[in-house]
Amino acid sequence: MSSNPVRSRITVRYGIPKATASADKQVKMRLYDVMGGVRSIEARAEDGRHKQQIGVSGLAAGTYILRLSAGGQSIVRKMTVVR
Repeated sequence: MSSNPVRSRITVRYGIPKATASADKQVKMRLYDVMGGVRSIEARAEDGRHKQQIGVSGLAAGTYILRLSAGGQSIVRKMTVVR
């Protein structure tokens, strides 16, 4: 994840291993706020490295948790939106 703290958009980089089964090529990103609200982004990705930009201009300033699930694995990162 780059650009943390975030003002307008954040770039999330991830990779899908070549040996990944077709069903595991679904990419899910969920952005949670401290009140439990969630914003979801879903896509399919081929093998290799990818990047996804997420605009945060509509989000209030504060701390958010990003959960990325892809290639049968999940990671969780904290990000801060500033104005």
